[in-house]
Amino acid sequence: VTLFGGRRNDPSFNGLRVLIHTIRKHDHCRPIVVLVTEGPNTKHLMKLLECEMGRLGVRTMKASRLSPSVPSCLRTLSVWAGNNTQARYAFSVFNAWRLVQFKRVIWLEPDQFLLRPLDDLWARPLDQDSAGAAVLVMEYMPQCMENTKGLRDPRLQHRRLKFNTGVVLMRPAMAVFDLLHNALHGSLGSYLCTDGFQTLWNVVLRRRMECLHRTYNCMNHRYYDAPGRARLAP
Repeated sequence: VTLFGGRRNDPSFNGLRVLIHTIRKHDHCRPIVVLVTEGPNTKHLMKLLECEMGRLGVRTMKASRLSPSVPSCLRTLSVWAGNNTQARYAFSVFNAWRLVQFKRVIWLEPDQFLLRPLDDLWARPLDQDSAGAAVLVMEYMPQCMENTKGLRDPRLQHRRLKFNTGVVLMRPAMAVFDLLHNALHGSLGSYLCTDGFQTLWNVVLRRRMECLHRTYNCMNHRYYDAPGRARLAP
């Protein structure tokens, strides 16, 4: 599952193409779902995606536009979004939790591509109370091993420890979506959005996510090597 809300001439559209082709290279049967954010060109974009990529088993689904109304989040969102005025709608990724027709999904941001099959990730067991699993990045942390709860320790604060949402194994549930949706509108009080929607994802789900090895979401080595950033065990 991934999200797209731009135009065909948007550079991210080519990234979406690459992602879908690399998925099909390694997985010939599972459905690929592209969530398309609501907007004036939604129907046209959905038809375009289905015409161009339908032969690859791509389904499109309309995703409601979600954006925060918490003032502190809106003030800091520009740190992450820059001049992108549509970035506030990136919170529409939370719609992926509503895909309850699937027992589990692998969420991939459209700037990803696959180097190998994800069969081991599909088969990865999740604890009963876990919403999903993702790669843990940012600052120093105790070693995050598979099948452990990386954020269980209440002494670990969000800015010291963060799940990256580029690749997420998810167990869709309306209860999780409702938590995120309500937090957009202040159920958790004030919070910052210097990391965009990832901030809220971490705040709400920090105790319900398990750790994936960072090889599932390989970033530029400069990100891992930067002082004070992502000092993870290999």
